[in-house]
Amino acid sequence: METQLSSKDAANQVLDKWEISQEVRDAILPTDESSKNNACRYTLINKIDTSLQRCFNNADNVNQFMLMKNYNPFFNGRRPIDIISNGELKALYEVTKHIRAMEYR
Repeated sequence: METQLSSKDAANQVLDKWEISQEVRDAILPTDESSKNNACRYTLINKIDTSLQRCFNNADNVNQFMLMKNYNPFFNGRRPIDIISNGELKALYEVTKHIRAMEYR
């Protein structure tokens, strides 16, 4: 019987695939936030992963996208991980929104 991962576990698996440092992981998923904010963060991380899987056939592109410089207008040469590593929920939301928009280009 296959068990479904919790949103938290799935988000942590995504962060593992991105191969980010513990410091960045702690900024993206702070332990001192309310459970409501963390639930939102888990959802956004999982949405990013889903969108990347829809955009790319290559697992390396899916897993390394967040670490690559991106020259689309919102990113302006920045790496998505650098934007969300400030720990702000709004930054995570904006990155998610722009990555999800890539599905429709």
